[in-house]
Amino acid sequence: QAVPKKIRLERPLDLPPAATEAEALAELANKMSANIVLKGFVGLGYHGTNVPPVILRNPISEEMSVMRPLLLPGLLEAVRYNLNRQVAGLLFFEMGRTFVPRAREKLPEEAQKLGCALAARWLPKQWHRDAEDVDFFAAKGILERLMSSLRVTSWDLRREGFPFLHPAQSCAVSIRDRDVGFLGLVHPRVAAAADVPPNTAVLEIALDPLIAAALEPLPYEEIPRYPSIQMDLAVVVDGGVDAGEVEDVIWEAGGELLREVRLFDLYR
Repeated sequence: QAVPKKIRLERPLDLPPAATEAEALAELANKMSANIVLKGFVGLGYHGTNVPPVILRNPISEEMSVMRPLLLPGLLEAVRYNLNRQVAGLLFFEMGRTFVPRAREKLPEEAQKLGCALAARWLPKQWHRDAEDVDFFAAKGILERLMSSLRVTSWDLRREGFPFLHPAQSCAVSIRDRDVGFLGLVHPRVAAAADVPPNTAVLEIALDPLIAAALEPLPYEEIPRYPSIQMDLAVVVDGGVDAGEVEDVIWEAGGELLREVRLFDLYR
């Protein structure tokens, strides 16, 4: 009698019989088989699609029923939690596993990832300078410092769009010409939904290729007998040329005698 009369049916619903567990698993296997094309496009660098998460059959709680495909949600939750408690200097990192379904496989693909998130103020106000807010270049600087400390030289940033990142302030991170992660500000809609500042920057990288590139031996070199020479160069390029392309040309032209390249200004 709790059902309103206007929507109450006088006859029983004509529903199909409930599927057995074997039938349900077979249906899921068929859907995963259809996902092969989707996975192929993701592997080619197309990130405008949604990969379904791995759902646990017997989770500990409802909040833990879905296995995470990215570290990003947990990092944004940490930012929101601390920001609501007026914690300054929101800089977080996490090393953990992510899980992505694999077509025609019972177990998901597990990957060790390194994730970072920073938001709000990057540097506090001091007597000699004003406070600085977080931006894309703050996160890029963290990545550069990480690669430098691990002696990883074969890495690059590449233009790539991610649906959860800002379309004009995001990029893919590659090591040895292989995409291993992403870097950028979160998309404004994601920031609003997660209740975090719009200038929240995130970084996520796969650990295995990072560690493999960091294991390159550090060769011993004798101290140069002659002092180094610093050169200040100005080059004219088209507006669509990336800074990384300019650096690659300088490194190639400098050869084995070149030790450092730093782009420090832009004139338009």
